Amino acid sequence: MSGACYEHGWVGIPADQAGLKEYWNEREVDGVMLCAKDKDFFGDEPLLSEGVGYAIVLGFGAFFSVFTTFLASTPLFFE
Repeated sequence: MSGACYEHGWVGIPADQAGLKEYWNEREVDGVMLCAKDKDFFGDEPLLSEGVGYAIVLGFGAFFSVFTTFLASTPLFFE
């Protein structure tokens, strides 16, 4: 280890960088050890499929549009 990822005696956090030490790794690039952040929090695979993402976004949109319409129309029923 070259010490590229050392800060305060911990391995994994480069100096003056945010993030948890578990997401930083030392990698050799052209013979030089560098400290690089992992590509993604969840790895290479997405947590949900694209279809599930669209369903969640559209479902929340539909719910809140119906809920807002209901709230806006309640004074008409109670007048």
